[in-house]
Amino acid sequence: LIPFLISKFEPKLDNETHENAAQALVDIINVSMNISNSPLIAQIESEEVLKTLFDFILDNGLSSSLQHGLTVIIELLR
Repeated sequence: LIPFLISKFEPKLDNETHENAAQALVDIINVSMNISNSPLIAQIESEEVLKTLFDFILDNGLSSSLQHGLTVIIELLR
């Protein structure tokens, strides 16, 4: 599930796709934060997933993938 959602930050995809993927990931983060040792949070925080997300959001300059990808990063930092 997590790799699929991260793949939706591909810069070629549209703003709505980026926004929906970000909202789904933020919802997963918020729900999973109440679960001790959540495997979903561990997967989102994995080096591979974060590298892929950063590659997408930094690939195309100012884009909706950057905007919505940063939303996910900020939520993780909270």
